[in-house]
Parts: sequence; C-alpha cells; structure tokens
Amino acid sequence: MPRTLGEHDIMLSHHRIGAVRVLNATPYSGAFPVFGLSLGVTVQKPTPELLKAGTVEALELRDLRGELRLSENGNAIGFAQPVGDWTPVAASGYESQLQVVVPLDPWRVTRIEAWRNGGAPRFYLHLWPTFTSGGSWPMCQVSAFPFEVPHLDLLNILSKWSPRAYHVLEVPVSEVDRERFALAVVHVTKANAHLESGRYDEAVGECRLAIDAMFNGLESTGKEDRFSAYLQPRIPEERADEYAKLLTALKDITHKPHHPSSAPHQHWRAEAVFAVQTTQHMLALVGSLTADRQAPGT
Repeated sequence: MPRTLGEHDIMLSHHRIGAVRVLNATPYSGAFPVFGLSLGVTVQKPTPELLKAGTVEALELRDLRGELRLSENGNAIGFAQPVGDWTPVAASGYESQLQVVVPLDPWRVTRIEAWRNGGAPRFYLHLWPTFTSGGSWPMCQVSAFPFEVPHLDLLNILSKWSPRAYHVLEVPVSEVDRERFALAVVHVTKANAHLESGRYDEAVGECRLAIDAMFNGLESTGKEDRFSAYLQPRIPEERADEYAKLLTALKDITHKPHHPSSAPHQHWRAEAVFAVQTTQHMLALVGSLTADRQAPGT
C-alpha cells in the first residue's frame, strides 16, 4: 500500500461510507505555481444499516473539491479542484487514485515558507465531495484533517516556485580574485541552506564568513578606507565611500552570531533573508565593478 501522509473518513450523516488518504504532494506542472495532491479514495459498499437509513444504491463519487489550509479552522491557502481524467468512484470497497491541485502565487508561497519557519508545516485539507445515488444527491462530508509533507519533499516543491529559484546573480570575477570568490560562494551556499532549514543565526553568521573570504585586506582604518579606494577607479569617490559604509554595516550585522554573548535564535527570518541577499548582491556588485582588475593588495 502506498504511504499515507494523512487520512480521514467520508461521512454520510453519522455513517462512515469511505475514506480519503493523502498519498503524495508534488509541484504540478504548469505555467504558474500549482500544488498537486495525489489522493486515494475508497467508497465502501452500502451496509444493511445504511440501506435502511435511506436510498444509497449505486452510490458514486462524482466530484471532489475542497480547501487547503495551514490550520484546521482557518489560514486558507487556496481551493483544491480535480484535474486530469475524471472517472466516478463507485462504491466497490477498492481504492481509486485521484489528483487535485491548488493554484498558488508568489505571495501564498511566501506565506507557506513563513508559516513553516524552517520546518515542515502541518497542512489541513477540507473536502466537499459530491455523491450521486440513483436520482438523489446525498450530502456527504470530509472534515478538515491534517497531513504532513516530508521536509525534503517540501523543500523540493517550494524551490521550484520561490523567487530565488528565478533570481540569478551574474557575478563576473577576475582570474586573480577567483579563489577568494569561490570560497565566498561556499559560505553563501551554506547560508542559503541554513536559511531554508530555519537556522537563521547560522545563516547570518555564514554571511560574515563570506564577506571575510572575499574582502579580507580591505578593512577601513582611521586614515583610509581601502575598500573605497579599491572601487574608485571604476566609480566616483562619493559613491565608493557609500558602498564602503554599507559593507562596514553589513559586517557589523553579520558578526553578531559569532559574538560569545549573542543569544541563540535571536534573528528573525526577515533579518536572515536580508543578510543573505545583501551579501550576495555585494559580491555581485564588486565582481561586476572589478572584473578586469587585479586582486586586493596586488
């Protein structure tokens, strides 16, 4: 039997007539973000008790729609609707596999990432099945029930829609600077991994290591700012000085996780995102401005 991420009964009045299982969650292919859910649906043969309670002969599931939520009674993400070839599910006692999809957008993806806070969130699925039985339409329900997507599976799904999946930093680097840049990229890659896993202090701290790897030897002193001087052949002194101030501030922000007195888990996700993205853009800026220059100190 396929794995089950979560399941719940299908109820007709107070009678159980079947069950729904969430088998898998995938990024459904399309031109925009769509969350796909593979469901296993079983409709039982009517019992004598159920037959006495009403007309449920030739019971069939004709439609299945619902709502994906982040909590049992609210925080709706979107509406679930069937997709693909639809075949009515008869009351046979055998499981049929169906697919429903939930159209998303970048804002909803961001909400999911914020809600999960580095972990795998517990989603809730509330379904509204449509049954027929002869000429009647019995009212059935599947109350909101939880299911959990494995952490690695969820990261794979979100990575296909996250804005960073479409955001490419083109960073030209001179041959002399290549070793510095390669080491900085290693730290930035680790910072992004920490960010994905909800280790925000570690993400910020890794940014400082990336900055040190790339810009070591360009520290500001009381008499001169070597970083500003390094940029000035390509841009005016005034702008170079402002970028030097920005680098100094970024170094101060990302140094805190390395300080012994810093409390663990003190950074918010928004701070970690800011630190990681700003560090990446600083690398891109300097790489672009100095691609045809020699390395610092040479």
